[in-house]
Amino acid sequence: MSQRPAIGAIGRTLSALAPDGQADFDGAVFEVRAEGGSNIDPQRHVLVTGFDPQLVLVREATPEEAATGTPSPVPALEKIEPPIETAAELDQKLKQLTPYVPVTMTILAANVVVFGMMVANGVDLMEPDAETLLR
Repeated sequence: MSQRPAIGAIGRTLSALAPDGQADFDGAVFEVRAEGGSNIDPQRHVLVTGFDPQLVLVREATPEEAATGTPSPVPALEKIEPPIETAAELDQKLKQLTPYVPVTMTILAANVVVFGMMVANGVDLMEPDAETLLR
């Protein structure tokens, strides 16, 4: 069995990928799957993006990638945020990323009330059995 092509390798489809099919990489034929379930016509250049247990994952190569045989460079990140250094900064960032949702607190309170009612009605705190839970 041939060694799988490396990520970034350029190959050519032998069959239509809908989304699965076959592609040739330097004379070795592999079962491939187009990313995102897209269809790729036969005899098109494809670029290896990853693997799953049975297939090589590909996307259609750009004309530049097909001509040079190398993937397009990944654009640099525009801004890298400095690390959070204090608890106050972390709290502020968490509130920004995950706005306060009162529904969560309501569900938590309802669970605490139900648990308290179960214990008050005789359900064993550490080892409840099915019979007492269903009463």
